Amino acid sequence: MSLVRTRTPRSLVCCTLLLAATACAGAEWLPVEAIVGTPVFALIASGDTLIAGANGVLWTSVDAGFRWSAPRTLPVAGRPVQALLWHAGRIYAGASLKGVFVSDDFGVTWSAFNTGLTGGFQDSQLDVTDLELQDGTLYAATAGAGVYARRLVSGAAWAPFGVEFEIQQAANVRALESDGTRLLASAGVNGMVFVRDPGNPDWVESDLDNVGVHAGLAAETAVFTGTGWIVGSNIGIFRSPTGAEPWTRTSLGLGPVDWSAFALAGTRVYGAFSFAAGALVMQSTDDGATWAQPDFQPGAFVIRLALSGGSLFAARTDGLWVRSAPELASPAPTPAALRGLRVEAAAPAGGRVRVKLECPGPGRATISVLDVLGRRIGERLEFDVSAGVRSLELDTTGLPSGHYLLAAHLDGATASARFSVI
Repeated sequence: MSLVRTRTPRSLVCCTLLLAATACAGAEWLPVEAIVGTPVFALIASGDTLIAGANGVLWTSVDAGFRWSAPRTLPVAGRPVQALLWHAGRIYAGASLKGVFVSDDFGVTWSAFNTGLTGGFQDSQLDVTDLELQDGTLYAATAGAGVYARRLVSGAAWAPFGVEFEIQQAANVRALESDGTRLLASAGVNGMVFVRDPGNPDWVESDLDNVGVHAGLAAETAVFTGTGWIVGSNIGIFRSPTGAEPWTRTSLGLGPVDWSAFALAGTRVYGAFSFAAGALVMQSTDDGATWAQPDFQPGAFVIRLALSGGSLFAARTDGLWVRSAPELASPAPTPAALRGLRVEAAAPAGGRVRVKLECPGPGRATISVLDVLGRRIGERLEFDVSAGVRSLELDTTGLPSGHYLLAAHLDGATASARFSVI
């Protein structure tokens, strides 16, 4: 979809665009009172669980943003928390110039997770910009040292993951994305993204203009929709079914784009594009070929988007904001082998709650009980599963009356169920 005519003067372009966006806005943006007036650099959602990161602190919610925890302080001396990942009941947080930290109690206490994270020029390997998990390996994008990888097993350490970034003068990696098999890195300012498949000895560059070096063109972030890749850049959208050439460009009619952010809801993609006048949020249902329902936020700069509980959350330089997302129909897709993970919790009886775990395939499963602030109660259960239904019981005799969340994880899939103790 073209929002403006090609040769319209830029001043008239902005005026026409903003008027159209204001008229089309379908929901009111409201500040999240618990996180207002401070830049929010990182934001992730998994079901009803939300985690937001700012300067040296983060906030958590386990009820789709209805209530938020008090700010949880990280040992990073106030540095921006730029990357977040939640897996198997553990929060992984990447901070500017401080590396990676982990928490097993939803942010109350933290431990450094930097073993092997060394070797970057002027410690640039500690400037973690994004985190991605694939097949039991955690990947960290850095602002100056490429990508590092670490297996999530006891005794493992970080190690550099490829040298192609340095060769292509693209060691500043802004974002990582996975389709379950292929990794795609947005890096450098020469019109490239980099892809890596399992077993490949290194990253392979992919030229967004399908020709070669394009100085000044910077891929900012990317999303895999289940059928194709969308890359947000400083000159618009690039699309590819495979994450490699040929790429197709879609102009947004905004002029230079300072940053792009995406959130996925089934086949619907929400995109936030920040430029000189503010941020424009739009939606696409055709892998980014066309964008509709423009919603303009004047003067705003959106760093991250996330969807939870029928609401769209925007991490901005002036706090966390939220609006309704009535089009939300289904959660973001998980890899095919993990679709169908389900957990059910019956009403507690006799001091025990009966749990039914339906697993689509074999793997290492974990189950945790969280309170309304997202804090884990008791020990995390971890065990091997095969495909099929497994039943177990949890002892609730020590739990005070209240509402609880049962969180189940199997590799990259997450499922949850609520239960109450009376």
